[in-house]
Amino acid sequence: MSIRRHAIHHVPSRAISVLACLVWACVAAGQYKGDDYFNQAAALQRACKQREAIPLYTKAIELDASDAEAFSNRARAWLETDEFDKAVDDCTEAIRLKPGDIEAYVTRAEARSEKGEYDTAIADCNQAAALRPNDSSAYYFRGVAWDRKGNHDRAIKDFTEAIRLDPKDAEYYHGRANAWKHRAAYAKAIEDFVRALTLRPELTAARNSLAWLLATCPDARFRDGKKAFDHASYVFETDGGKNWDYVDTLAAAYAECGDMRQARDYANKAIDLATRDEDKETIRSRLAFYERGRPYREPAPR
Repeated sequence: MSIRRHAIHHVPSRAISVLACLVWACVAAGQYKGDDYFNQAAALQRACKQREAIPLYTKAIELDASDAEAFSNRARAWLETDEFDKAVDDCTEAIRLKPGDIEAYVTRAEARSEKGEYDTAIADCNQAAALRPNDSSAYYFRGVAWDRKGNHDRAIKDFTEAIRLDPKDAEYYHGRANAWKHRAAYAKAIEDFVRALTLRPELTAARNSLAWLLATCPDARFRDGKKAFDHASYVFETDGGKNWDYVDTLAAAYAECGDMRQARDYANKAIDLATRDEDKETIRSRLAFYERGRPYREPAPR
């Protein structure tokens, strides 16, 4: 993310609400100029206040419609709030204004991948890698797109290159672990999940993925109900039971440990938390296993 020199780089969590109030007080008083809007938006964005940052970037853009950085940063905020079409549009404008904006290409690739537009996501990553061959994020997000498209070998190659360029980024190991899993290379997947968590123990998505594999792996040699439960319960407690995906994993871990009552209870909680009908149906299909007294098994990759 490109942030200007006057932006606040680190905002303590207790100061976030105060910061937001001060920002909007200054806005209401008409005391802000274009860079002020940008810098305060960037501060809010660093404090993970994406929705609050968006209208400030919009103000900055209204005052200077040639500000490529404002479009690029607002695109990132749109992406973080699941507004993928708006993220793509802002990235496209940022690239028009500044054709060498690598961050805009990478953000657009991420948004397009989330939309299922894998070929255009890959093309954006190709452009970013051509502009800056040592940019690890271009290889990482291209790997994500390849993996989702079903070309797991190309995904592993890109994740491996991202790791070579930046071996301390836990997300890269997490991405490669998922690709190994999709190839049924479970030992390598577990190894990469563990590497990710060694680098960044708080990476709940990787811990959840590991718990899911240990609970539901189609190959019995790699299942471990106790470890699955330990990881899944840690993620559940860390998240506060808000994410249906994490609750679903805890249900699967209970089932693998033989506690079908808890498995059913947590599966029903996951159904209540899920907002999309297709996610609810997926969880119900697993709940049917628990109601028959059986743990859920992932289908083996073809």
